[in-house]
Amino acid sequence: MEFSSSYDVFQYLQEKDELNMLQNLDEVLAVDHPLYSETKKLIIAHHRNQEETLFLQTINNSAKSLTNDDITRSLKGEQVDVYRVEELIGLGGMGAVYSARRNDGKLQQKVAIKFIYPSVTSLVGEEVIHSEAQHLINISHPYVARFLSIGTCANNSLQYIVMEYVEGEPIDEYCSNHRLSEKQTLKLVLKLLSAINEVHSNMVVHADIKPSNILVDTKGEPKLMDFGIARRVEQQKSNNKVAPRGASRDYASPEQLQKNNLTAASDIYSIGKLLHKLDLSRGLNLIAKKACADCPEARYASVGQLQEDIERYIENRPTRAESLGFIGRTLRAAQRNYALVIVTSVILVSVTGTSLWLKNKNEELKTTIEREQATGRFMQSIFKYANAKRTEKVGGYTVEEVLADLAERAITELEDYPLARFAILFELAKSYQESGKYEKALKVLDSVPDKKEVLSEPYIEMHYHVSRAYNHNGLKQRQASLSELDKAWRIGEKIESPSLDEQKALAVTLIAKAFFNYYQEDYNASKDAARQVIERYSDILPEQQVATIYNTLAASQRNLGDYSAAQAAFQKSIDILVEKFGSIEHPSLFYKRYNLYVTYRQLDREQEALEGLKVLRQQVLEVYDDDFPLLKDITDQLDSSSEPKV
Repeated sequence: MEFSSSYDVFQYLQEKDELNMLQNLDEVLAVDHPLYSETKKLIIAHHRNQEETLFLQTINNSAKSLTNDDITRSLKGEQVDVYRVEELIGLGGMGAVYSARRNDGKLQQKVAIKFIYPSVTSLVGEEVIHSEAQHLINISHPYVARFLSIGTCANNSLQYIVMEYVEGEPIDEYCSNHRLSEKQTLKLVLKLLSAINEVHSNMVVHADIKPSNILVDTKGEPKLMDFGIARRVEQQKSNNKVAPRGASRDYASPEQLQKNNLTAASDIYSIGKLLHKLDLSRGLNLIAKKACADCPEARYASVGQLQEDIERYIENRPTRAESLGFIGRTLRAAQRNYALVIVTSVILVSVTGTSLWLKNKNEELKTTIEREQATGRFMQSIFKYANAKRTEKVGGYTVEEVLADLAERAITELEDYPLARFAILFELAKSYQESGKYEKALKVLDSVPDKKEVLSEPYIEMHYHVSRAYNHNGLKQRQASLSELDKAWRIGEKIESPSLDEQKALAVTLIAKAFFNYYQEDYNASKDAARQVIERYSDILPEQQVATIYNTLAASQRNLGDYSAAQAAFQKSIDILVEKFGSIEHPSLFYKRYNLYVTYRQLDREQEALEGLKVLRQQVLEVYDDDFPLLKDITDQLDSSSEPKV
């Protein structure tokens, strides 16, 4: 029998005879087999987990007489607060879930109620359950099943959580039963990922992502369900009472099986397994393979990165999961506008080691492939660096000191690789730009050697000038910024049949023109640039970028007094994002809706404007604190009886 990994061996032995896995291991693999040692570690960790958890069936069975978990199987007809319990929907690792209806005569509402097993309550304590539930109640997203309330049953002291009831099918069954195309399936997955991203932004790891916990409702929208074993990231390190892990073995990450602390990487692993389950094409399998790499560090750094790769795949663009040539990597790095992570001493060591390796091995880099691999490793290490504003020292250096040192090294140590050197310096300039250190960013861009050679490709030269434009704009050197954009545009205009990369460079140039002219109050120039972007390039840009450029167009039109055109453009911006996020209540739409309602007032649609602003204020308060700046603007509009400000 052949096994591809230690986890395959582990699952085989577990299914064969869970109680005698170690004994059976010797029958399946020889002691000197490459997978033997790692599999044995997994089995030992698994048995240790069995000794400490009440979730596994063997312990649940022996604990029933002590914990009275069976009480949760016969709750039909019970009255719980304002709800009458109806049908048992399912049994999970945390408890039993029932459908229920509100019967207090005030509202008609169907909900799902999860009754927590007494064994779980005994193990982790009521305070942990309440703390976890409270945090989950704060998560608001159209594709996350809402948590409504928590409580304790008066007659039997069972802890319960009231949740949104979702009528739907598991995502894998829905895709199969409705014969969704690959693109339709991926759009569904992207909506799911936006929900998981929101969960992670609240410092929560779901820890049990699998098809049965992702229902697609009757409107075709996904809902992320069952946070029964979800964990707050910071609480895993501080709580002695750690919630047991009851995730499906088919989707659980290696670190979860070994009962290690969980991070967002564990959910990313489960998403990768889900993608495999959906049986998509080879290109998606590469993405899934990266997502569910055994080592967390080899997976996507965030759900956002995974989203981006799927979007790239849909648009027939190269992905992180593919093996990319250097020039493609360079341009995409320039376009990505990286949000870089916090520097650590480990990264300092890796960058130093990689740099020395390059210096010592130059003579051995005889082929293009070897050069690209070396450059790739060097660039990846640099991309780990973060905000140059950070002043604390890590490994004896500030982030800014490290970046300055790397710029100098790139110039001197990569002399034989001008394109690689340019890519590195470009990213270092981006890091300074993102940190607001515009003068240093320009200095790095000015220091690029051999500009004539490395900027020979038009689209690379265009991005170079656009980057300079953003930094001049950051220094409020408006004319200099527009001059750089004019240079970029003149380069693009000379191209007779622009490639996709060249079209994107042209789009980026026009977008910058629209923004910069708007802030210089040249609204006609801003309007013209925005219109060109929409007319020429909206089909090759991400949806959110298209929505933003419509918003810029609308703002320029409003300042020019063309309120009807502005209203139509604001509405278009909103429609695009509603299509993407599935709800007009998504926080990304708050400011755009505000702009729309203000424009209503300028069109004498006062009643619509006031009603919209009132609803918006309530929705903003549900997400943000009452000192959120937009709330003051909304309040001023509601309190004002004069013409709204432009």
